[in-house]
Amino acid sequence: MFPNFVFDDARTRDAVGPTPPLTEVMKILDDSMWCQETDQFEHGWNCAVHFPVLRLALHGTGQRQKQLVNFTPW
Repeated sequence: MFPNFVFDDARTRDAVGPTPPLTEVMKILDDSMWCQETDQFEHGWNCAVHFPVLRLALHGTGQRQKQLVNFTPW
């Protein structure tokens, strides 16, 4: 379904941060489909999809970390 160039070697990918677990990505995907199907406004998307994507991308599945780039939902 996807060409090989969209994937990277795990050792190279993990050098920039942890690879998110597929189960977490699938949860966010499911929530995004729900937002689309129920015509959620921006706030709904932010709570259900954007915040979880940023949290997973920047902190992985662990606790919030002190780092150079961060975000807040407010």
